[in-house]
Amino acid sequence: MEDIKRPQNVIVFYEENIFQKILCQYIEKGIKGRQIALSLVPSLDTLFERISQGLVDVLLTEFHYLYGNKAWDHAANKKFKQLCLEHHVRRGLLVADNNPWLMRRIVEMEFEAAVSMNDDISELNKAIDYILRAKEATPFVSSHLRASLSAARKRADTLSSREWEVVYLVAQGYSISEIAARKSRALSTVATQKHNAMKKLNVSNNSELIKYIHTAGMLK
Repeated sequence: MEDIKRPQNVIVFYEENIFQKILCQYIEKGIKGRQIALSLVPSLDTLFERISQGLVDVLLTEFHYLYGNKAWDHAANKKFKQLCLEHHVRRGLLVADNNPWLMRRIVEMEFEAAVSMNDDISELNKAIDYILRAKEATPFVSSHLRASLSAARKRADTLSSREWEVVYLVAQGYSISEIAARKSRALSTVATQKHNAMKKLNVSNNSELIKYIHTAGMLK
C-alpha cells in the first residue's frame, strides 16, 4: 500500500474566479492535516505539461468546468486518459450539484472518486484518502451522488449518456455539425441522439428543448 504520508502534488484544474475560491476552500478542508502541496492550473495545456513532467499525483476538477471547457474534445479526453495512466495520476471529480441528469455521465467518466460539494466534508475526506492510496478498480462515489444516481435510474425519461451529451452541448449553443466534430461522431448519429432525447422529453424544436433543459434544472 502506498504511504499516504508522502507529500503529494495535488492540482486543481479550474479557472480563477469566485467559485474557484469556494472550490479550493472545500478542498482545503478535505486535505487538512495531510502533507499535500495544492496548486491551481486553469489551462488544459499547462495541465498536460505538468502531468507529462511527473508533477501531478492527484488531479481534482469540477464537472462543469471540465466538460464545458472549449478545449475539451475527443482528442483532449483521449490524451488526458493516456497521460494519467502513464504517470499514475489519480483523479477526483467534484460536482457542484446533485442533478440526477448528470449522474450517468459522471460515473462513466471513470474518475477514481466523485464527490458532491453538497456532501458532508467527511465524504471528501473519504474520497481523498481513497485516491491517495487506493488500488481498487471500483471508484469511490459519495453518498449524495449515489442517491442522485438512484433517483436518475428511476426516471422513465432519463436520457442515455450520449443523448445527454448532445442535449448539454445544444444548450451551450453548439450546432449538430459542431457536436459531431467535437465528439468524433457521424452527423446522422448526433442527429438521431438529439431526436431521441427530444422525443423522451416531449419537445418538438430547439427552443422548447432549451427551455425544458433550463426549466428542469438539467444544467444547474
